[in-house]
Amino acid sequence: MLYRYALHAGLALALLFSVVFGWAATVTPLLTEANLPAYLDAVVEILNGAESEVLVMISDLRYYGTGVPASAPAEALAQASLRGVDVRVHVNLWREPWETQEDARLLLEEAGAVFRWWCDPDASLHAKVLIIDRRWVFVGSTHWTWNAMLDSVQTDLLVESPAVALQFTELFELLWEEEPDVVATHPESPWSEPLLFPLLQPPGTEVHLEILRPIIASAERSVELLVYRMARYSGMWDSPSNMLIDALTEAAQRGVSVRVVLEGGEAFMDETTVRATREAAAYLVLSGVDVRLAPPGETMHAKCLLVDGRDSVVTSANWSHYSLARHAEAGLVVLGVPELARQLQGLFDRVWARSQPEIPVAMDIGAPLGTLHQLV
Repeated sequence: MLYRYALHAGLALALLFSVVFGWAATVTPLLTEANLPAYLDAVVEILNGAESEVLVMISDLRYYGTGVPASAPAEALAQASLRGVDVRVHVNLWREPWETQEDARLLLEEAGAVFRWWCDPDASLHAKVLIIDRRWVFVGSTHWTWNAMLDSVQTDLLVESPAVALQFTELFELLWEEEPDVVATHPESPWSEPLLFPLLQPPGTEVHLEILRPIIASAERSVELLVYRMARYSGMWDSPSNMLIDALTEAAQRGVSVRVVLEGGEAFMDETTVRATREAAAYLVLSGVDVRLAPPGETMHAKCLLVDGRDSVVTSANWSHYSLARHAEAGLVVLGVPELARQLQGLFDRVWARSQPEIPVAMDIGAPLGTLHQLV
């Protein structure tokens, strides 16, 4: 028997950036760059104060040994469990676990935490969510690896709100129990402002398309996007990735300034992914969108959308078909709050300034990735 659950993601919260307004929420941006581990530091601090419960659902979690900076979150999680906090951890498993992933599992289980691998072959657990004491929520792009926390560009938000924590907890519990046929509800556009709501995407749904497309369509002056991976599909015109890319080009064609920064392709990335991102970039450039690739040696792993300097979306989802139509993803939508948008805009501008305006395109998967077309 199939069960259908509605996640009550339609909660509207009056919001002032980093200030409690009524019963609402505080939202603090955690903007990670190389040698600026904002997310890592904040996670360790909040975990050290955890009193009753910690829930983690995350795409990757590693432990590198005692005293290693990137091990600090796993160690803080283990210490929370040792002092009696109820700790449950749900981690995506791609194939066989890496040694550092197994080390993390052993560390946590020996401390008394409940650890579970997500092993669905058809849908990944790609969300990066940490819920502490049903009060604090970390959500965004950062998983618990060395590269992600110490050597990458990442965007995450720390939210203090029991109401918001409850909604993320609902998603955690449904995925933990492997409930089938889960749907997520959300406010219908057009939206009043200010407005904050969780972007909860169970596997097999297209929640990001439903939310991001009208936000982009509402743009009057500017759209800025940081995203790690992007793909456009010639044989899947109804893919949510294609539809969001079309929303960007439509905005550019009506005179909106549209700027996009994509990951340029680090050595550890598979060539198919790099090629797909560069081909999507080329398509955007030819359609009037300004595109740059993050410089070599800097992993641009953020997923952040900004519209008109007032609307912000921070999420775990890449702009590819599987991310937007298959995977479990999570984010936060904050509309009509320019204070938050300005903080995120500062990161975008820094990354934009040091990124490359050339878009190299590999013509076949077997060919080396060289600059075959200079499109800007």
